[in-house]
This record gives sequence, C-alpha cells and structure tokens, in this order.
Amino acid sequence: MRWRLSIAAVLLIPVMEIAVLVAVGQVIGIGWALLATLAGSALGGVVIQREGRRSVHRLREMLETGEAPRAESGNSALRIVAGVALLVPGLVTDLAGLLLLLPPVQALVRLWLLRGLERRMSSDTANQVFGPRRVRVRRDRPAATDTGEVIEGEVVEGEVVDTSTPDERATG
Repeated sequence: MRWRLSIAAVLLIPVMEIAVLVAVGQVIGIGWALLATLAGSALGGVVIQREGRRSVHRLREMLETGEAPRAESGNSALRIVAGVALLVPGLVTDLAGLLLLLPPVQALVRLWLLRGLERRMSSDTANQVFGPRRVRVRRDRPAATDTGEVIEGEVVEGEVVDTSTPDERATG
C-alpha cells in the first residue's frame, strides 16, 4: 500500500507543480513565477551546502567526543531535506522547503517522526536508541482489558523493576 502512495506522489507532484506554476504565472506573470522557482532552487543549493558542512563538522565532533546525537542533529537533517525540497524546481516544493526551515515546523516534524519511529520499534530497541522511557501509571480505574493483577514498578534502563513488598505480591 505504501509503495502505491509513493508512486502516486511521484506522479502527482510534477502535475501539481505545473498547475501551480501556470496559476501563479497568470497572476504575477510567467517570468516572475519562473524567477521565483529559480530563486528557490538557488536557495536550496545554498542551504544544502551550508548545512552539509555543519552536519559533517558536528558529526566529527560527536564521534571524537563519544557524544550522543541531540535534537540539533535532527534539525540539521530536516534542514538538508528542506534544501532538497527547495532545490527541486517548483513552487509547492519551495513552499514546503521554506516551511521546513522554520524552527517551530522542524520541532513538530521531528516529534512526529520520532513518535512514528518509536511505534515501529520494539521497546528494547527504542530504549537503546532514545534512552529509557518513563511510564505513567493510573490507579483510578482499571482498563477494560485489565486482568485484575497489578504489579507496581518503575522503569530503570529499559527494565521493569518490581517495587512491591512480598506481602503485596502474596495478596495481589
């Protein structure tokens, strides 16, 4: 199913770009519309070049110091994607690239991507990649699928540790 969506996007994006270019060309003139497209592509080249250098420099620093990747690395990757979107000729991809250069949009996209990755990973892998997770326990009402057995615990480096007393376990 996903490959069908990918093929549809690859086929529809050029059609959409041409339609938008013609519509914008009718409003502001085709020369100005083409100039805006060329300016977007030039900006994309500058963004990719600048961000590529920064990314390589940061990657070297992280490898030398043994430092874990931070949110800046994700933002850098998103800026490179924005540069590629700007580099692709077309006003719609230029708009998407410009939006992706904005920090609030980067934060939303990064959060959306991380949540998607976490959903597709096993909990052990997610703990290794993203660090240990906090688990929120609600005691007010049991879930519909609850078996009635309650085990109190806390997450420590990806493992659940039983913190209940032996008496609580015997009566639980």
